[in-house]
Amino acid sequence: MGDFDLNNSSLRVGKMAELDVLIPHYNDVAGIAISLNCVARQTWPEPIRVVIADDGSNAGTVRALEELIEKCPFEVHLTRNPINRGRAYTRNVLLDSIDSPYVAWLDAGDAWVSDKDIDSNGCAKGLGGDNRGMEVGDLPL
Repeated sequence: MGDFDLNNSSLRVGKMAELDVLIPHYNDVAGIAISLNCVARQTWPEPIRVVIADDGSNAGTVRALEELIEKCPFEVHLTRNPINRGRAYTRNVLLDSIDSPYVAWLDAGDAWVSDKDIDSNGCAKGLGGDNRGMEVGDLPL
């Protein structure tokens, strides 16, 4: 479940993350493992920080999630809703936690191909400046 690539230098902690990967979670440790493993395979050239917002999972799931996070070769911040508040609330919690200039969404259980960040990186750098207040119509689609 937690076979992370510890040789990927862009994942190492020590420098402030340039990319926050936001993952909402509810009672799906196997799904989170899939998602964290796909983050570990990315080729993003800068440090990555994963932010997981747990939406009121049961105690056993939270313990298993914390054990998985301890094995991660990159920074992971876990925030918890004490009760299940729903998808929209949990995504807003994640939005409030952004510290990095670039952001990517990844749902628990979803995975990216290894070079997904190449396309996203090219698009994000092309936008320039602080992109947090952009509207969908402003994106170069």
